[in-house]
Amino acid sequence: VWSNEIDLMPPTSALNPLESVINDTTFLVTWNGNDDESGILNYSIFVSKNSGPIYEWISKTSKTESWFVGEYGNSYSFYTQAIDSVG
Repeated sequence: VWSNEIDLMPPTSALNPLESVINDTTFLVTWNGNDDESGILNYSIFVSKNSGPIYEWISKTSKTESWFVGEYGNSYSFYTQAIDSVG
């Protein structure tokens, strides 16, 4: 028996909240996601320093956490993108 199931719903992902002020240059960034149909294949995590350009920090990982090393006196914004198993 052969079947073909179409996954019409995109995955969701979000960063878990961080403290608004962190008094260390190294801190843990965590995220999560959900895809009820095919499941999450991987995540890409993006960061912006001081509201500047957004760049990819982590590419195509199955992990849901990583240590970020920043610099004192700067502000960082993080964004997630989840890819499901059908791409």
